[in-house]
Amino acid sequence: MLLISIFRQKYALLAYLIIIIFRPGDSYPFLGAIRFEMIVGLYIFALIVVRGKLQIASTEYHKITKAMYLFFFIVFISVAQAFDFSHSLDYAYRISFLIFAFYIMFVCSFEKMEDLKLFVFVYILIMSWMAYMPIYEHFMGIGSVRHGAGIIHSKGLIGFARGHVALANLMTQSIPFAYFMFMGEENKVKKLILLGALLIFVMATISSGSRGGFLGLVICAGLFWYKAKKKGIASVVMVALIIVALGLNPNYLNWVFTILDFGSSDISAHSRIVGLRHGIEMAAKRPILGVGIGCYPLARSAWFHWGIWAHNHYGELIGELGIMGVLSWGWLIYLCFKEIKKIRDYIGRNSHVDPFYNTLMDACWATLILRLIIGMTTHSLMSFVWYMIAGILVVTTKLLEKTYPDFALKE
Repeated sequence: MLLISIFRQKYALLAYLIIIIFRPGDSYPFLGAIRFEMIVGLYIFALIVVRGKLQIASTEYHKITKAMYLFFFIVFISVAQAFDFSHSLDYAYRISFLIFAFYIMFVCSFEKMEDLKLFVFVYILIMSWMAYMPIYEHFMGIGSVRHGAGIIHSKGLIGFARGHVALANLMTQSIPFAYFMFMGEENKVKKLILLGALLIFVMATISSGSRGGFLGLVICAGLFWYKAKKKGIASVVMVALIIVALGLNPNYLNWVFTILDFGSSDISAHSRIVGLRHGIEMAAKRPILGVGIGCYPLARSAWFHWGIWAHNHYGELIGELGIMGVLSWGWLIYLCFKEIKKIRDYIGRNSHVDPFYNTLMDACWATLILRLIIGMTTHSLMSFVWYMIAGILVVTTKLLEKTYPDFALKE
């Protein structure tokens, strides 16, 4: 894809998406040693500059981009006063800057709707590949078993899917894209591929044994039911799918219900609430910029004698970035929902608009709601999906403006 990108820039972004998700530098030390991700990033930026596209990423281009710049400005300046400067700087370089660069590349890489459709389709295929090994290990009985509950935890092995919780998060956030693309696709071959991807995502989530993953499946089912035109049929299908899925991991349902036990009998569930509380207490000590990006476990170890991540998105956000981080990130997400509503309203008034735009808005809307709810069970501040959706919305707005001149960019 990098080679093809010399002639077709959109393939450079697809290559970078693979790099972000798989993080090859972690699996192959020689790639990490030569800073492969940075080299590819510099190459893609050079393509953008040479082709005169960098101005698309200016703060005047879209409100979401302005909010994105503000948020990452706060992320990077938090390093200067971080609980551990060197640790925070390394985290910002390895993770935060990678995500920020991805957003800039995203908004500068699409010239037509077909390019965006290809990106989403490739994203779904990549997620399907990430699920292959965990599903294989589950059916082969290789996944680890939680003693006492008899739950198999099949784990992702690389990149953003490393661990059973990360695997469940990655799969559930991909389900809305596969589902709505499947519902809107007319090509029978593509429709079959999307159906297969949808089933793979559900199977991988169940095989992970993650309670947050099951919560994500229930949320997806509820959102899909809400959007369904024939709710009776949708209800029967979804209940049947849940029953079949539960059969993949015996005792899973009993394990899921323990998430309601926030007492000492279940430290895993209890830690999600404690993670939020510790984040708030960190912000009380450092209210403006928090303890610095990436420093939550270090500050938690020093102040609360518990050196693990928050396992709570809001605890991580509040603790690491303080009041400034909460306000800037909240503004970014608010603008994303506002943009979805704006695009939906336009599509509702104009039946001639390509239905793919509505499909994309449904997927973005459902994924944002899903991640906001399961944020109580996982730390996800630097999960690429938030910023990918923001990029999709900016690109969609610009493509609509270009294709349909009556689409109002300014309110």
